[in-house]
Amino acid sequence: MINSTQYPVRLSLQDDLYMQVSLLSPDSSLSLQVSDVSASDSPSSGSEGSFHYNLVKNGCVVDSTFRYLATDDPKITRFTMKAFHFLGHSLVLPARFCVRL
Repeated sequence: MINSTQYPVRLSLQDDLYMQVSLLSPDSSLSLQVSDVSASDSPSSGSEGSFHYNLVKNGCVVDSTFRYLATDDPKITRFTMKAFHFLGHSLVLPARFCVRL
């Protein structure tokens, strides 16, 4: 697990990058689903920047290195992908998630 003092995370190309997102709610009828995950060179919310690459679009995986990892908890989503970069640019991974009833 990486804490906030260890950011930014530095990886080499093709390293496995693991992520987990948790829904913190006592409501047992809720579940978490990935809507969109993309890579951009812009940290600004709502901006795609000069470079943009979709990993998951509208809930559909579009990158061959993106994989879901099993979990028994519907409030936890885990996934992995291979590290990559845009030549000469920093990389930001904005993501959107859906809460389902």
